[in-house]
Amino acid sequence: MKFNCRPVLLLGLLFVLTGCVSIFPGKAAIDYKKGYDFTTVSRLALAPVDESSRRDPLLDEATVAQFDSALSEAVAGQGLEMVDDPAQAQLLLRWHLVTRDAQDVREYNSESYFRCWRCGPSISGRSVEDITLGTFIVDMIDPELNQSVWRGVLQGEVEAEQSPAEQARRIKKACQQMLSSFPPRSIFLLGFAT
Repeated sequence: MKFNCRPVLLLGLLFVLTGCVSIFPGKAAIDYKKGYDFTTVSRLALAPVDESSRRDPLLDEATVAQFDSALSEAVAGQGLEMVDDPAQAQLLLRWHLVTRDAQDVREYNSESYFRCWRCGPSISGRSVEDITLGTFIVDMIDPELNQSVWRGVLQGEVEAEQSPAEQARRIKKACQQMLSSFPPRSIFLLGFAT
């Protein structure tokens, strides 16, 4: 009996590729409830939010409106309908932006590769820059189950001092990137659904 190693190699390649994608910078980390039937989802709505729960100073009313609009466009780009009435939606979309202050510390050393009296000394130094790190989270909540069935997380540096046009462009890009994997699609490989 001849052993066919091709299916094993394909499965191994799939595990390697999915492992690389999950740690690739700039990609959204996605998790969802296994076994949930996303094929029936066609209508989403923004979940009602208590405005007093938004404490982040980066989130003024204009920024919240930009996120809401960009998420609605990203949902439409996935072929789904965004409805105004949460009672008519099959899933509720809730998003969060969490920021924290951090420091970007970079050290460098530059040695002189030539040993001569005019080549100059070795140079080393350290630069410290105050930055704001942001975590953008999107949850899809099933109102009947009253729990999240899909979550996307995107992390990166938030640039507070940028033009309104640049801010709108970055928000739109983040929302499209976040929802590019929604709804999850099953991969049928070797007769197994993942």
